[in-house]
Amino acid sequence: INAVSIFGFLFVKEYLYSGEKNRVTTGYNIIAGLITLQAISSFILPLYIVAKLAALSTFFAVVFILVSVFFKYKDKDKNTAIVLFAWGALFLSAVYTIVSNFLGKGNILHAILSLHIGFAVQQILLSIGLANYVKSLKQTSEHLEKEAHIARAENVAKSEFLARMSHEIRTPMNAVLGMVQLLEDTPLNAEQQQKINILHNSSKQLL
Repeated sequence: INAVSIFGFLFVKEYLYSGEKNRVTTGYNIIAGLITLQAISSFILPLYIVAKLAALSTFFAVVFILVSVFFKYKDKDKNTAIVLFAWGALFLSAVYTIVSNFLGKGNILHAILSLHIGFAVQQILLSIGLANYVKSLKQTSEHLEKEAHIARAENVAKSEFLARMSHEIRTPMNAVLGMVQLLEDTPLNAEQQQKINILHNSSKQLL
């Protein structure tokens, strides 16, 4: 149970806060460390104490997750909602376990069975959420790949257009320059020479 709790706890951290570093992720790391210490202590402590510590650690860990998921749910993400329900199921089983152990309303076997059921429901829901998450990533990847393909096609079309236009402009412009040069070799007055010079310079710049 402790191992499932630790890995499930860290899974939620990476699932909801992947790559982020803030107070929430620091809290996740601290609580994961405390659960690990509690798991190690289970090898030396009596079973009834271990059961109580497991119930308490699971309870506080789940409360922390539910609070962090609730604030994350402001984005109305479907996968976040699945995580919320998954840990909500575990929360209910943890509450039952605590009531059974600390208020004497049940026995330890029922408490452990309750945690097992809570973890089972949690894992099923988290698996569904993970499948949806992977599907979402795949759809995003396909969408980005499609956009990249369109962008490449647009760049090819643009390059072909520019090459064609360059050719279409250069050919007649060379003819214009040739005619200008022929005109320069003919007798011209000052005004005509000035206009020929402007035409020659403008043609060269455009070319």
